[in-house]
Amino acid sequence: MDHKLIKKLLDRIGIPDSFSIESVAGGMNNKVFCVSTSDRKFLLKCYFSHPDDKRDRLRSEYAFLTFAADFNILCVPKPVAIDPGNQVALYEFISGRPFDSDEVKTGNVKSAVAFYFDLNRHRFHKCAMSLPNASEACFTYIDHFSCIERRVDRLNLVVDLEVKKIVTGKLYFAWKEAQAFAIDQLRKSAIDPNVQISKKMLSPSDFGFHNAILTESGELYFVDFEYAGWDNPSKTICDFFCQPKFPVSLSHYPIWFSNFQDRDVKCAVDFAVRLLLPLYRVKWCCILLNHFLTVGQKRREFSNEIVDIDVQRRIQLEKVDDALHRLFEFPA
Repeated sequence: MDHKLIKKLLDRIGIPDSFSIESVAGGMNNKVFCVSTSDRKFLLKCYFSHPDDKRDRLRSEYAFLTFAADFNILCVPKPVAIDPGNQVALYEFISGRPFDSDEVKTGNVKSAVAFYFDLNRHRFHKCAMSLPNASEACFTYIDHFSCIERRVDRLNLVVDLEVKKIVTGKLYFAWKEAQAFAIDQLRKSAIDPNVQISKKMLSPSDFGFHNAILTESGELYFVDFEYAGWDNPSKTICDFFCQPKFPVSLSHYPIWFSNFQDRDVKCAVDFAVRLLLPLYRVKWCCILLNHFLTVGQKRREFSNEIVDIDVQRRIQLEKVDDALHRLFEFPA
């Protein structure tokens, strides 16, 4: 890591002290470091970029966290300094540990949902209007269908024979089955798939306990907002329940809907989530299998993630099997 670059960022915020730097594990797509000065710690994030993926993760995350800080939302890191030319940013360092699966309980689910609605209490402020759309934002049912179809199609580039067999076999058929179910539900309800589902809201995107930290005092923080922005709440909720690292039981589903104030929005989003959940299980299968695409391999190389490909294949395929077995599981 370039120490001159770090010193330049620290000078910009008025910290001329000497510093030390230590790599932080778990960056996944990026390189992450802890920068320590005489009395403070910062998180330095170096963002991965690739010609096949033109999303501006750095600006999206920094803008989103700036918005949260402006409205005193405390359960996320504060942004400190940004250098878009070098694709790096400094953030407040949150000292804690990743979630454990047995900690996905009602209290923490309520905290996560409260964070989402705290953000959206300020969505009509003029500074919210400058935030970008979330990555793969979906405002209509057609948007959802197209987004997931692109993910399924992209996996045709996989060269791993065992993975390719899954992609062209049960994953493809699950996608067609889930799409047929959704189209049938729309037809029965006489809903135009090209019409906006409901009012758009701000989304942390990729939202769940896989992107959470617990401090020693038990405080819950959320991290990683590279894909954040405006989106339809149905996508946020589907992702929340479908992400496979820390599965959230559908018994917690009512917590989300006790927070919607507008009855029409609540009904529209509830209908959409129930219709889209099978499709989002397919989407998360695609995300699991992205590890075997070239761009996924490049991200891991950039972040220095060490992976045993055979072990990783087994883990990912087991998660895919689990998701597809629960394809048509719905809230009560």
